[in-house]
Amino acid sequence: MADNDYALVVGVDHYPAYGENLDGAITDAEAVRDWLLDKKGGDVDPANLRYIPSEARPPAPIQDQIDDALQELLIAAKPNKSKKDARRMYFYFSGHGMAVSSEELALCLAKWSKDRRGAALDSLAYRTMLRDAGRFKEVVVWLDCCRVREVGLRAQEPEVGAAVPAERGADLFVGYATTFQDAAFEAATGEDKVVRGHFTRALIAGLKGGAQVNGRVTGASLKEYLDREIPVIAKAASHEQQPEVNAGRLAQVVLCSPDRVTLVKFDLSGHTGRIVLEGPDLEVIWEGDASEGPFELELAPSKMYLLSHPESGDELAVRVRPGKEVPYVRF
Repeated sequence: MADNDYALVVGVDHYPAYGENLDGAITDAEAVRDWLLDKKGGDVDPANLRYIPSEARPPAPIQDQIDDALQELLIAAKPNKSKKDARRMYFYFSGHGMAVSSEELALCLAKWSKDRRGAALDSLAYRTMLRDAGRFKEVVVWLDCCRVREVGLRAQEPEVGAAVPAERGADLFVGYATTFQDAAFEAATGEDKVVRGHFTRALIAGLKGGAQVNGRVTGASLKEYLDREIPVIAKAASHEQQPEVNAGRLAQVVLCSPDRVTLVKFDLSGHTGRIVLEGPDLEVIWEGDASEGPFELELAPSKMYLLSHPESGDELAVRVRPGKEVPYVRF
């Protein structure tokens, strides 16, 4: 267990005063929380994670709740002789976002509206505080929200932090869902048909193996995966979205080492008789009678496979994409 890692996860669906609720922010936050706690994922000690979903009545979270959670984590991460020094801090937010500048992004909390423009967190100030707090060696920031520019914002700086900034700040990984002045989207794409943000859908898939190189997901490989996959996911929902990701000094740092196999479920009910599955090198790795299915097989991700029905000559190329609980193939 990574008992010297810490995390704050926030998902805001409810904006009663703004009048534009979201459908997938809490679902996305739950997915990130679950990955962080998963022993095959972030493996964060549950005691070191704070999860804050929004509520409509009364509108929450407010800044005090965020700062209280961060204060608890900063205290818990304070160096002492009885435990390992803190290593990594994860900060995740999904919800509405409004850009003040290319660097400053206002993370809108539940009370935010056109009339309450200050009910938002200054993401630059928060990440700077975490970087300079002297607690963490690495800070990973994932922000799944729009960066459309809004005039007259007054995003709030954190009320917690170190009295004196550390001499050398933590190494930063910063992932924005979209580029400056552009929108981020959510949609019910994929086989699960659940509304998710395009950024977080790709993020979780990448962390679960899509971004792995030689069995490891590094800052650089995750950036490359997000840059490549988010536009594809967005296009499937008739959107355009390009993330902005800076791996910084965490480019070569291993973020996680996911399993190198993916469980795939095959529904072969479209055929009868013998079915053959060939691997990337055209070797037969499985064969059986279609009528005995469906079948579940563990396969290496990010590779191509070929299903064939010798009797009819039908073939289906299958690319196994990691990150789904049980990818489903119908033949």
